Amino acid sequence: MGRPGKAARTRLFTIFLVLGVLLSSLPLLTMLPPNTAQSAGAPSQPDTTFAAGNARESKGRKRQNGKPGKHKGKGQKGQKNRNNGKKGKGNRKVPAALDARQITAENQQAADDLSSCDTLETVKVDGRDLCTHGEDPRSFSRTGSADATTGAIQASGIATSAPLCIGDGQEGPRVQLVYVRANNAPDRLSSLLPTFRRLASEMDMILDQSAQKTGGAMRVRFVTDANCQVDIPSEAVQAGHLSSFSGVIGELKPRGYIAPNRKYLLLVDANAFCGIGSFQRDDDFNATVHDNSLGYARVDTPCWDAGTMLHELSHTLGAVQYTAPHTSLGAHCIDEWDVMCYSDQPYKPKMHILCDDGRQDFRLDCGNDDYFAANPAPGSYLATHWNMARSAFFTDGSGQRCVDEASEPDDAYWYAYWEVPLPPIRVGSTEQHAFCTEPGDTDWVLFDGEAGGTYQITTSDLGANVDTQLVVYRGFTEQGWGGMDRIGSNNDRAAGDPSSQITFTAPASGSYLIGVSEANSRAGYDATYFLSVQAVPTTGDAALELSRARLRSKGKFTATMTGVTSGATVEFHLERNDNTTILGTATASDSGVASALLSVPKGAKKGRHMVEGAASDGASATAPIKVKPDGGRKHKGGKHQRTKPNRPKKKH
Repeated sequence: MGRPGKAARTRLFTIFLVLGVLLSSLPLLTMLPPNTAQSAGAPSQPDTTFAAGNARESKGRKRQNGKPGKHKGKGQKGQKNRNNGKKGKGNRKVPAALDARQITAENQQAADDLSSCDTLETVKVDGRDLCTHGEDPRSFSRTGSADATTGAIQASGIATSAPLCIGDGQEGPRVQLVYVRANNAPDRLSSLLPTFRRLASEMDMILDQSAQKTGGAMRVRFVTDANCQVDIPSEAVQAGHLSSFSGVIGELKPRGYIAPNRKYLLLVDANAFCGIGSFQRDDDFNATVHDNSLGYARVDTPCWDAGTMLHELSHTLGAVQYTAPHTSLGAHCIDEWDVMCYSDQPYKPKMHILCDDGRQDFRLDCGNDDYFAANPAPGSYLATHWNMARSAFFTDGSGQRCVDEASEPDDAYWYAYWEVPLPPIRVGSTEQHAFCTEPGDTDWVLFDGEAGGTYQITTSDLGANVDTQLVVYRGFTEQGWGGMDRIGSNNDRAAGDPSSQITFTAPASGSYLIGVSEANSRAGYDATYFLSVQAVPTTGDAALELSRARLRSKGKFTATMTGVTSGATVEFHLERNDNTTILGTATASDSGVASALLSVPKGAKKGRHMVEGAASDGASATAPIKVKPDGGRKHKGGKHQRTKPNRPKKKH
């Protein structure tokens, strides 16, 4: 539900491996998703030989005291460039349709080519020498304030549809998530499961939003259980093996994690890597190696976000080929913002900001021209070369979507972590949001305030049974996630009204971060609400805001009037066709805000009414409200009959 910094932006160092598959008698099978054991009906995969290259790296950022630092574009301080500017040999192109003997010979030669790592480092996988640029720089561990870090990760989700339930959840190419821990550490899967499933939903949303850029709709083919939930088995390995990608894989293979129609995404409860994934070089349009061979990706605790997870999975699916228009020549790209782009080894190329919306850093392929496009332009590179969007691990994503999916993911923690600009909301605007995924979603919204200005943050028109909680922080852009100052919080703006509201005077000019969550962890397509950010007018410029714009008679709502003299009394009326009904009164606070919980009078006629606030200092303001038909039960002829709202007659 990842990224580099500007000209030298370096994404989380991930080693990625080039997967060279040895087959003795079967043609190469496409890399498919995982199952806890062998996938039903899938042929077993012969021993696999890896040829290591690079993977998603930690974008090389320095971090001090848990805060993002500036990247100088020359790698991390204290770390050597082990490549010395030399390019390691990669896998030879594997033809798409050759017999098994030819494929085996080709892969054997590719593996032999990689046995000499030159100035690169060597690692062992299944007794074979593999090449890598060395261990990726560690990102700072989220072990600080639970309120500032762990709480954010567990509370921040993605408002989007849950992963699709396809067939029996097992057949065909699938992506299998696996929780991996040391055998001397506690099994935390039960507590982490909701978070992992939110991240899977977030990956799904990123893929679908990326496909929509070129008129497509796409979802990930996850392994799911009998309840259509993403299946995540738990595996314990020797603690000494956690520091090695090959060591973990070596323990998992005998347990059945070798299905050729699986891509295994390992969520490792350790801090050895950020991310790392297998990768093969074959840019042929009809390349089968990316879909028809076993693939492993790994993401450790510091980088448990959907961007990193999708980044590593994308490597196993062939992103980014060295012939792509914006290739880094290290299996990444150089046109930001983009899930797969950063300045990597060995060449540390200069980055170019071609997609300046920070949300694009949570989307695939900035220009739809390097490795992913649902509908590539005719004659373009992706129309004639390998295109990850054609992978068998994805499926059609048409169907219901969340109302705010285009702005997701909006997890402010990860925007700060990756040093990506979080798009701000305009003061004076109102947006619709929703809690659409697994329980625990938090929507984060940023706006710029001016010192001395008074602002009102409000949730309104909540969906049925939705109860919002609101919090505001200062200094997100200037001080980073861990250095923000808390301005205030609110659950229910009034007794009986589950909407929320915070009014405050900005102590300084700069960024203000708003967080909205569901008090009872409710989630669903209908778990919607509107978020409003308004500048409170000065005295004499009164304004009226209602927590609900549509409701039935006797329905409760909160009326809030701003721009009133402190201590003034405000009387609220309901008006329609010169008929006025007094609803209640309130006294203005020191900040000039008067708020009261009111209700629509019993028997109020359906249709549009006006609510007026009249203050004793002479200020007044109005706001519209629509009374809906009751839809209740009436006695008629001794029987209960349910009344229905009038509907326009159909035209014939």
